[in-house]
Amino acid sequence: MKCPVCNAKKTKVTCTQHKDSFTARYCRCLTCDVKFKTVERYALREECRTNSYGFMRGSSHIDEDAIKNIRRLKRNGYSIKRISEKVSIKPEVVDKIVRYQSFTNV
Repeated sequence: MKCPVCNAKKTKVTCTQHKDSFTARYCRCLTCDVKFKTVERYALREECRTNSYGFMRGSSHIDEDAIKNIRRLKRNGYSIKRISEKVSIKPEVVDKIVRYQSFTNV
């Protein structure tokens, strides 16, 4: 955590308060001795998990059928690049899907 005044990384948390929807941390910079507060807000997992376009990530447009189709194409000999062009997804993402590093629950 950096000091908002001098940008030093030498800071110390002096107090932490956990609330229902956030955590507040009271900090002190060990370089310039300034006191500051940080707030971490919680997001419910259900809110982030699904949307009208797909699932897993809020910005995802890949649904379960698309994941299965990508893996089926790879098993049938298609290259990562060709699959990427066919389904309009970055090759890096297709590679992670094929190797079960992404969307492991499908």
